[in-house]
Amino acid sequence: MIGFLLLLLLGGVIFKNIQFDGLIPALQTGKLDVIIAGMTVTEEREKNVTFSTPYYTSKQLLIVNKDSLIKDIHNLEGNSVGVVLGCTGDIIATEMKDKITLYRYNTTSESIMALNANKIDVVILDSEPAKNFVKANSNLKLIDGELAQEDYAIAVSKENKSLIEEIDNALVTLKKNGIFEKLSNKYFIQN
Repeated sequence: MIGFLLLLLLGGVIFKNIQFDGLIPALQTGKLDVIIAGMTVTEEREKNVTFSTPYYTSKQLLIVNKDSLIKDIHNLEGNSVGVVLGCTGDIIATEMKDKITLYRYNTTSESIMALNANKIDVVILDSEPAKNFVKANSNLKLIDGELAQEDYAIAVSKENKSLIEEIDNALVTLKKNGIFEKLSNKYFIQN
């Protein structure tokens, strides 16, 4: 929502629904001007895009069924783990791929459906969507395993320096006038 308001401040908006792992290639080929999708700032991504000032700090959580015996990331060995392709959970799970059975999904909804159908044992996901999925699925619970903390930022192509300056200025304005805090309180589930 914060990103949407920011784009409204900058001008007209056309939304495109693209799978997460296709966002940076779409930006690089000019199919997108801006990525606002809970994108984590990483050194690898910074080689291909220019990031705004971070606007949110997230972390990775585990989602399991309420009767699960999984207590933290150290209990994942031998379990089936679902992640969204190209997201931070994918990076974390890939590092453990010799100890787990890894399932990659194109969307978060697909991973949650697999968990609900007992096709996998756990999903690794960013905190905000994780909280929302657990809130909507009473049979699921969160495990805060302190897996990774990360900063979200808005991405633009390396060549679009003026747009990133406008975005950063808009973020400053939204924080200064209190709108950013109001939107965060309204749309992010508070711990």
